[in-house]
Amino acid sequence: MKPELTWLASSSASFLHVAELLRRGETINDPALAQAAAEPLALLTADLETSGMDVRRFWRHVVPLAAGIENEKELVEVVIRKIGGGGGPEDSSRVSGRIRDLKLAMRTAKPNLTDELTQRGGPIREHWEARGPGLLRYFGFLTSEDLLTETATVILVLPCRGGGLRAHLPYNSVRLEAMLYDGEPKLPEVVRLAWGLAQLNLDLPIYSDLISQDRLPTIAGLAVLPPILASAEYVELTQFNEANVKLACETWRFPQGVGLDLAGTALTWWNTYQQSKPPWPVALQALDRMVPEF
Repeated sequence: MKPELTWLASSSASFLHVAELLRRGETINDPALAQAAAEPLALLTADLETSGMDVRRFWRHVVPLAAGIENEKELVEVVIRKIGGGGGPEDSSRVSGRIRDLKLAMRTAKPNLTDELTQRGGPIREHWEARGPGLLRYFGFLTSEDLLTETATVILVLPCRGGGLRAHLPYNSVRLEAMLYDGEPKLPEVVRLAWGLAQLNLDLPIYSDLISQDRLPTIAGLAVLPPILASAEYVELTQFNEANVKLACETWRFPQGVGLDLAGTALTWWNTYQQSKPPWPVALQALDRMVPEF
């Protein structure tokens, strides 16, 4: 099955993508953009912290929603509904104003970003059409065709750290930094995109009901990692081995920490799955039990 992809170049999602990274203390490769964002982001952060909103969940929802909602007031109101409230009318108005100021400051530094993203999206779209559908078909063969999404949105955002992807399971979308080249030759960007798309159906209740929503993004990404790399090897895009699983965990930014060996856990789990082939809801819960708190 070939998923129907909608490709969306979004400057608004890009600016909030960059802001989210800067808020977490990450470094981006555009110092001028980081400087433009610094003051309005600090004010936005301060207002979010005093608003009573769940700040972590706010950022989890606001970036993918921004790709389709340009109006800042409407955007914040939708986010508040998604995260279950926490901000009164005054908080909502203040936060939406801060987002407007942030986007304006960053748009001044990057005035033609939407056009740039559209052009940047060309190579990855061509590569996807050539290799992506076959990769996902084999993934479905190795796992379950029920895991394959029929439609999805690819939100193209500014590449600001050598490549990046976030799967937004509740929105059936992935946020992809629009790279013109493969940042890591052993892990082509088309494989990263397939890895993101393969996660999306794991938000269905049959898979996700018994897994914490805070853990689900990591568990979903880890579960599809071995079969995606095995499928990418089948279509001659990479090699599926322990070294590349470890490289993917580092490059694709899985949680890291002392005593946290997610690559080893994923490989042990995948080997067990191949031997017994349990239903995927059962397999996903087993992986969740194998992964310590992070």
